[in-house]
Amino acid sequence: MQRHSPHRPEYSVFYENGKAGLRDDSGKVILPAAFDALGWADGSFSIINQVTGYRQKGKWGLVNLKKEFITQSEYETVTSPGGDRIIASRQINPYTVKYGCIDLTGKITVPFLYDGIKIHGLRAIVFVKKWYEVRHGLIDLNDKSILPVKYRDIRPIGQPSVRHPDSIVTLLCFSENGSQLTEFVIDSISSSKKVMRSSIRISSRVLSIAKAPYRSNPNGVSYE
Repeated sequence: MQRHSPHRPEYSVFYENGKAGLRDDSGKVILPAAFDALGWADGSFSIINQVTGYRQKGKWGLVNLKKEFITQSEYETVTSPGGDRIIASRQINPYTVKYGCIDLTGKITVPFLYDGIKIHGLRAIVFVKKWYEVRHGLIDLNDKSILPVKYRDIRPIGQPSVRHPDSIVTLLCFSENGSQLTEFVIDSISSSKKVMRSSIRISSRVLSIAKAPYRSNPNGVSYE
């Protein structure tokens, strides 16, 4: 069921002849059963400001409750983190899919340049893959860079950290606006947990940044 307040109608997906439609809690059909799927590509369903996702012919787009198509079905996936941005993926070429963000009017607000995006409030953690490296950065929801895409890991304080058992890790703490608060050098995950617990007291909106040199890749080549 969709996110709703007690004073708003509740909507549910129904199926006819293998096609998905939408009706409200009184049984009124809002969207006819003409879609391959309604909701989001991760299997969840919600309506955000009268907008939800739909799938046609293997591709995803956005539709509103007035039966107006906000976008064509042109995306590989669309998922909603709950706000006014939709994380979408687009096939760039036969071998490459990239992620970006669109708003509820279908406007692209974050270009399709990234290999993954996670939205946290008014910020998005993005990452790109290059050979055997994965580098993370922090942007706002209009693609303004806050932290450059160069860190081994970025996540809000309180979430489990990524283990790097074979290298010494520099843990940096930043505010969500990109201001560095402190820096620790740790050599074990137990030390990391202690640092994270003490860092939580600084701010409720603190990011932990793992800045560790890559020791080797499967081909045995060392690099920073």
